Amino acid sequence: MSELIKAMLCRPSERTRMEATLTGLSVIFITSFITPIYIIFFTEMSTWLKVLSGLGSIGIILFIFSNLSLTYIQLHAYKKAMGLYSPSQKLLMKLEEAKQMKIELDRLIKETEQVDSTKSKNGGLK
Repeated sequence: MSELIKAMLCRPSERTRMEATLTGLSVIFITSFITPIYIIFFTEMSTWLKVLSGLGSIGIILFIFSNLSLTYIQLHAYKKAMGLYSPSQKLLMKLEEAKQMKIELDRLIKETEQVDSTKSKNGGLK
């Protein structure tokens, strides 16, 4: 039986597994957000249990959100490494990278200008 399960799990590609993980985590994330709202506002439970349910759900939401974001980052890196993006998507990613580099360069230029102006006001290095 375990060989059959092992064979079934080895069949899907890495991309399919990551997409399935994203889908499953999204469903768990949504239900872990809706369930405490239902428990807190629409059930007859003690306040202590409602508080524990809310706190537990906050922890679950944070944990699932971190897994969801990490899986998305892994899928994005995998698709990029395997060349699974269309040319237009690749162009958009390059454009976004260029925008980020421009922002970083502008920041560095401003810092350099501030340092230069401070040096000139102080009469050079001391």
